[in-house]
Amino acid sequence: MKELAAYENVDLRLFYGSDRPVPAPLVKDLTAIPSAQNVVTLVPVLNPHHELCEYRWPVHMICRGYASLKRVKQGRYTLLVYRDPETLKVRFFELNPLTADLLKKIQPGRLSIGALIENLAERHRPMDVPSFVTEAMGTLQLLRDKGILLGYRKK
Repeated sequence: MKELAAYENVDLRLFYGSDRPVPAPLVKDLTAIPSAQNVVTLVPVLNPHHELCEYRWPVHMICRGYASLKRVKQGRYTLLVYRDPETLKVRFFELNPLTADLLKKIQPGRLSIGALIENLAERHRPMDVPSFVTEAMGTLQLLRDKGILLGYRKK
């Protein structure tokens, strides 16, 4: 119950929270950047209306038909709760450990795309680095499409 109340509190805080400034100008489309060398120097900018949360219970799934202890399994659930910049609705995104790690590294707003991917590759030691880089870029695009990343700024 405690985690469910905390989750609902995050939802309300994000929904009613005041607007926070976003640095401008932002590059919104990486395909508009002429070279890969320029892309890796950009710094991802997160939606300022978000919270990265970790729970032992799947609070984002609990509802009338999914609330008994037999159906709800304790585990490790990492959620990004954010306010959609277009609709202003509060949404959640369940994260795998690698995406959660990526978001933790993006949050301070200092690392470029290249430094983020290099840092994650050192930490997670992928067997196929080119595929890892492709997946990381795909994850950044997914986060951008969902409104979690607002764009990229020049370093």
